[in-house]
Amino acid sequence: MIDRFLAQLSDSHFRRRSYVALSLALYLLALGLVSLKEDFDFVVSDGRGYYAYLSSLVIDGDLDFENQIQNHWGADFTPELLETKTPLGRVANKYSIGLSLTLAPSFLLAHVSTLAMHAIIPSPQFAPDGYSLLYQLFNLAILLGLGTTTLWLIDRMLVEHFATQPRAAFFGVLLYWLGSNYAYYYFREPFMIHLSSAFWVTLVVFLSLESKPGRGPTAASGLVFVGFAAAMAVVCRPTNALLVLPFLIPALFAPRWARRLSLLALGALPPIVLQLVTWKLLWGSWLRYGYDSEGFVYWSSPYLWSTLFSSKQGLFFWSPILLLSVWGLVVAWREGSAERRWLLVRFAVGFVLLWYLNSSWHIWSFGDAFGGRAFLELSALFTFGLAWCVEGAAGLTMPRRWAVWGLIALSVAHSYVMMALYIAHRIPRSGYLF
Repeated sequence: MIDRFLAQLSDSHFRRRSYVALSLALYLLALGLVSLKEDFDFVVSDGRGYYAYLSSLVIDGDLDFENQIQNHWGADFTPELLETKTPLGRVANKYSIGLSLTLAPSFLLAHVSTLAMHAIIPSPQFAPDGYSLLYQLFNLAILLGLGTTTLWLIDRMLVEHFATQPRAAFFGVLLYWLGSNYAYYYFREPFMIHLSSAFWVTLVVFLSLESKPGRGPTAASGLVFVGFAAAMAVVCRPTNALLVLPFLIPALFAPRWARRLSLLALGALPPIVLQLVTWKLLWGSWLRYGYDSEGFVYWSSPYLWSTLFSSKQGLFFWSPILLLSVWGLVVAWREGSAERRWLLVRFAVGFVLLWYLNSSWHIWSFGDAFGGRAFLELSALFTFGLAWCVEGAAGLTMPRRWAVWGLIALSVAHSYVMMALYIAHRIPRSGYLF
């Protein structure tokens, strides 16, 4: 049976169906876990700020977040949250609109469905408030679908563009999906910005590789679409500009670069304009840095080591399987094709810049995070590395191969022990573990 399963992994349709099946299982797991809480609510932590634009604009017809904060912040609500006002007198929201734009179609569908259900069953479960049952179910399905699509795009890039063995691509995807901090944000805090943000960044990378005549960014429609995806990535998290630019700039060093640039700008225009208009309506100015007293304060002494290895949300400390990803990337650089190396160069530029910015942020651990969440937008890079780690392990002698898989098993076990302790509040969420 195992041999038959492994043989079927060569079929892209089988791998896609497997990802969908796993996504559905994790959807049910997410629902089951949140049902154990007092409040059935996935919109928690920073996700509340990103999501509030939708509920305020569609439900209330304004950008006044006071009632959202009072009614849906739960035990975290304090009157002080309403004291920070914009120059226009509105409650401030420092977050960008990327998550709300991404979820707009599913939110509107959920809103129409909720209005219909509320007319039939006038229950609080179907209250048209932007947070009741159908809003949660519809939007959760879209977010988990985007998360799965991110990994499927990575699978396609590995197999179609870098001649990676389908079996290695499949296990690389699974190891990242289930063995890193991506798992936590997938089924525990999906409304945090990272699932949607990683999707848009990965889509830009995917489209940049789909450069065959008549497809992807060489065609006019493809250039418009990649511009849109890049802009969506930026309005999710502005630091994503560092990750998408290395994949956009090379396309401009080609004939008719002005035409390419104008098409990219045309696609980027809608998300950027909507963000500017939002700032204008909320803050009274077209450009606004909403974090005010927060910022990058460690420019001259960034916490470079800590963001990767500290017990206080260090990326590799909380998700040690990513160290094996680094090994896979090194192997790919040393033994891979020129195409693999060119991909890694572009990713390396984005990684180094993001690493420096993350390490310079005034809260370099990014608060009560599960591991280094500020690196989740690099999902494609780490999944590539894990796939190439699996591929490289297949060529080792049996003892060394078992050693690699033993390290993989220990790394995944470590991640879930940390996750269980984190969820149960048995370890500090924003401090050093030791």
